[in-house]
Amino acid sequence: MPALNRRPRLALGTFAGSLALLVANDWLFKGHGVLPSWLTGKLSDFAGLIVAPVCLVSLLALRRRSAQLCCISATSVVFALTKVFPAGAELLERALAWVGLSWKVWPDPSDLTALAVLPISWFCCRALFRGASTRDAAPRIARWLAVPACAACLASSYDEPGETFYSRAYLYNGTKSEALVEVSRSWLSCDALSAFDHPFLEPSDFTTLGAFKVPAGAVLPLEPGDLGDHSGDRRGENCLCPLLRISNAGRTINVQLLDLGRVDLPQQPSQSELSQAVRHLVSLRDKPEPFQVGAGLGRFELALPDASTSQLSCGPKPPALDASLPPGVPQRSGSDLATTLNSQQIVAVTPIAGNCFELELAAASSARAPTASNLGADTGVDAGPDAGADAGADAGVDAGADAAASPLPEPISGRIPQLSNPRMQVCAPIELFPFQVGDIVVVHWSELNSQAPTLENLEMDGASAHFRLTRGLYEHRLDSPAWQNFAASLPAVRCGPLRDADGSLFEPVDVAFSGQALVPGQAVSFPDTKVRMYLGRAQRRLASACGTDGTWLEVATSWTN
Repeated sequence: MPALNRRPRLALGTFAGSLALLVANDWLFKGHGVLPSWLTGKLSDFAGLIVAPVCLVSLLALRRRSAQLCCISATSVVFALTKVFPAGAELLERALAWVGLSWKVWPDPSDLTALAVLPISWFCCRALFRGASTRDAAPRIARWLAVPACAACLASSYDEPGETFYSRAYLYNGTKSEALVEVSRSWLSCDALSAFDHPFLEPSDFTTLGAFKVPAGAVLPLEPGDLGDHSGDRRGENCLCPLLRISNAGRTINVQLLDLGRVDLPQQPSQSELSQAVRHLVSLRDKPEPFQVGAGLGRFELALPDASTSQLSCGPKPPALDASLPPGVPQRSGSDLATTLNSQQIVAVTPIAGNCFELELAAASSARAPTASNLGADTGVDAGPDAGADAGADAGVDAGADAAASPLPEPISGRIPQLSNPRMQVCAPIELFPFQVGDIVVVHWSELNSQAPTLENLEMDGASAHFRLTRGLYEHRLDSPAWQNFAASLPAVRCGPLRDADGSLFEPVDVAFSGQALVPGQAVSFPDTKVRMYLGRAQRRLASACGTDGTWLEVATSWTN
């Protein structure tokens, strides 16, 4: 073998060492935690700018000085354009995609420091391919290494197909190192943020979904279901929008997922794929701002500590209306509960705390049981053919006085015991209660969806007087007898939002019955009728279940024949 001259030997050693570093970096260092990701990226750039020009000069058999200089210049210009301009990186990725190469190029102006090795590239090219004799060993070895060296350069930025996500929004880690990101979620009615011109959400409104490690150049899908949270539904009519708080290294951004379609993105997307999904991205950057939010995503702010949630007064809050379960064993129909007490004599009516009072009842089996009345049948109020039907009908309970005429479902356990002076509590204005001590009544009570009640109804029917207390989710449906002839809507001037006892957000709603407005906390008498109606809480929850508008009403009604 011919002896190696000093300069070609030094150039060959530099070329071969750079090639070895490039291969070791890509196959042993990257993604294995051996070296920081920013360092592996720099090693690829430095080694690549030595290997790539030598490969091109060798494969093109360039001997002239000017030709080699043009080759090195072209390599450096392409490198600089892809590192400074994202459009340049995208153009290179698309060009290589035409020939079947899936490259991932991450723009980073700091990578331009690798251009400092260009004099070494020039030295290698001139020493190895400056009209050397074909008998010289160094040029021949360099040519033999050129083919695997080109393969190493191509593989350096090649990305194997990985996991692909399908989401409305993504967090993209545009930094040079792995990022630890904490994501918290809250659900809110889709129009709530735009309805109020002041921040009202607090950190306590959000539930932490977890902390996620996002590699450099990778994406994290921000669809709550992809993050392990399946408590909400996709956005649709009367549905919820997910709100996300994203935190990294003490920096936090609040993002609202708007009505965006879902897009596919691989875990390690290319610049072209990122540019197509830019409206869906929350990009984590080193500078100038830590977060950049795509145009398709909304941003919001949290309320300042000790700030008032509502900037517009909603007036005094009316007391809640409620009734306890009457004594006895309730009957079950699926997830619903109901009970009926026939021929009960009122023994005592005792006021207790707030607007509540206690009823003491005693069995009056010898007395004639009154029949349930239809609100409007004898009062002059047009309440519709089914408006007086007891809400317990939805629970499988006949509203009539004689339970045997329409058998109830099997009781939860055994026979209903004989009760001695049963008691129950009612929270409603006592002046609205039309009965006196000694009156005989039939008590009907029902509850829909006992695990998470959506409607509770208490009805007491006497010989000539009737009392009903209904509380639950308002549903504007013809087949919902509890709320027939009621209309609930958001006011023209919206106030709030406010918080109830458990901290849930709500806003007041306007309510009318048969066209007459009801005022929360006030009893209303209907002209030319014997009906009095009291509206308790009337509010729309800002985080309601999908399929309902989240409006909760509480109404107490009394009327006489």
